[in-house]
Amino acid sequence: MDLLVKIISILCLFVALRVSAIDPPVILPESSMFVLSASLRLTCPTPGTTIYYTLDGSDPSEDSLSISQNNNLIIDTQGKYVLKAKAFKGEVSSIITAKNVTVLHRIISPEIVLLKSKKNRNSNFIGDVLIQLSCHEQL
Repeated sequence: MDLLVKIISILCLFVALRVSAIDPPVILPESSMFVLSASLRLTCPTPGTTIYYTLDGSDPSEDSLSISQNNNLIIDTQGKYVLKAKAFKGEVSSIITAKNVTVLHRIISPEIVLLKSKKNRNSNFIGDVLIQLSCHEQL
């Protein structure tokens, strides 16, 4: 009889833990580098949750900024950000989802230097071609 009580207690605990679990937020798109502005969709597969987020790398709480399900978060200021999001439903919360985001003020054009090549009579490259790409601006 004691074994049966223990099994029922364990099953009840498992069900209670599963019921209280909240899926972590999803941040889309997967891309992390944007030009001029970033449009990020924050969603949570668990219905009825509120998503709270930060952009400075700190852990979100219910005192952080919030966003409604399936709405876009727009970041239109140049810089590097650490977006962290956490879903809450009542007193239960999810684990944190994090994403590094970089917003550039313009597209940076690289300098291309041809280091090694061979051309035939028609000026077509033949064999291996070695180039160097470099960027003189900081991201």
